[in-house]
Amino acid sequence: MNPAYLEDASGYRGSAEKLVVAADENEVADVLREASRGGIPVTVVGAGTGVTGGRVAQGGWVLSVEKLARVEVQDGRAVVGPGALLRDLQAAAARTGQFYAPDPTETAASLGGTIATNASGSRSFRYGDTRRHVLRLRVALAGGRVMDVRRGEPVDFEVPALPVPPTTKHTAGYPLRPGMDWVDLFVGSEGTLGAVVEAEVRLLPAPKELLAGVVFFPDDEAAVDAVESWRPARPRMLEYIDEPSLGLLRGKFREIPAEARAAILVEDDREIDAWLDGWRIPARSSRPRGLLRRRRIASGFASSATRCRRR
Repeated sequence: MNPAYLEDASGYRGSAEKLVVAADENEVADVLREASRGGIPVTVVGAGTGVTGGRVAQGGWVLSVEKLARVEVQDGRAVVGPGALLRDLQAAAARTGQFYAPDPTETAASLGGTIATNASGSRSFRYGDTRRHVLRLRVALAGGRVMDVRRGEPVDFEVPALPVPPTTKHTAGYPLRPGMDWVDLFVGSEGTLGAVVEAEVRLLPAPKELLAGVVFFPDDEAAVDAVESWRPARPRMLEYIDEPSLGLLRGKFREIPAEARAAILVEDDREIDAWLDGWRIPARSSRPRGLLRRRRIASGFASSATRCRRR
């Protein structure tokens, strides 16, 4: 067995008795049915870009869905296989003037993996996690039955009201609540309830231009103050970079100010003048320095970087 199927990007290694690279939905269902009858655990694997060991088998069988890589883009949605890569969906959507909002860090991730983990990413500040953008799922259950469920179809069993952590973002566990639908149950279940064999996801119109920026700050407190100030504007991205991370980047990006101790990545689809007019720097964020870059999405053209400094 190829050892690549027994590890993920974390380097954590596992073991398995058998590998099946399914050719289609029917083979996925057959494998799960056979394994269920024999009491054999099955680990479904995708692209292996995760860093938590979630796809690393600890015995039993490994079931790869890499060949289920269909990408069919339509107006406002796309039908994809679990083995399709995020970058392939984004490229196909871009050719039609659309984009898929969830933006996990690794573009080589499989769509099945991002659905199984309810992945989010840099754009989650505005668009939220993967669950919000899944419209329909086909899921092969452990017994081999395939369910086709659409957003809004309620589960057929009673779900108790459970307390939810008072956080703005969490994906651990099942999002159980009265009246929930099947899509919400399967998204984020990490393969414990079945294997996704097809998904329909929402696409949004692509902006004509993006303003992408990185703003440097003298300390963490100043960076947090800036985030709180910019939060009401709802930019597409607000990502924090701490001092150790900046230290790793300085060897490649010499333009990072030596005095910077934190940074915020910003991305927005408003005109640069409108964005700067609404850019309020808190008093404690003395002398932030930034590098802003405007990108034209349609042509792929990137203008010269514009350094911005405000007191």
